[in-house]
Amino acid sequence: PGLLASYEAERRGVAEQTLASAVRNLQATGPALAPIAEAIQASKTEEFHSLGLVLGYSYAGSPVVANGEEPPALDVSSYVPSTHPGSRLPHAWTAPGRTLYDDLGRGLTVLHPRAADPDAVAGFAVAQGIPLTILPAPAGWPQEWAGDFLVVRPDQHIAWRGPDLTTVDLPLLCGGAPSKGAS
Repeated sequence: PGLLASYEAERRGVAEQTLASAVRNLQATGPALAPIAEAIQASKTEEFHSLGLVLGYSYAGSPVVANGEEPPALDVSSYVPSTHPGSRLPHAWTAPGRTLYDDLGRGLTVLHPRAADPDAVAGFAVAQGIPLTILPAPAGWPQEWAGDFLVVRPDQHIAWRGPDLTTVDLPLLCGGAPSKGAS
């Protein structure tokens, strides 16, 4: 019966000690803490906000990435999706709870414009002798991306982009020697 009555007598001293310690700590650093916090934020912005670096890095210039144009400039803090060869394939939903990344094959994947003939793309894949997964560009894909074919690597980076699939050199993108007559 006396346990409840002992609560304040036991806890009051601990609470007062904790509060007094917090006040002393705040008095010691309080006025200087605000400028220090601002200085940390100003000097560490790139560290704390680096989505551009995390998702926007590119393998442009790799011997197994075909590109003839300058890649977009990297902004460490801001991520701007791109289909430039070497870039990470932009995210897209393909069904509720399913993303384009879920649909990619284990090897190379060819994303084709929705207007392309899927049978012709499949015939191209068979003629190459390289296993390919063939997918249409996602519905709602931005217009500036929708007209190109993309060859996507298993690591979700774009190996090649272009309007004419017959110009891609798949053996080169797989790490082999370039095909004769490939551009």
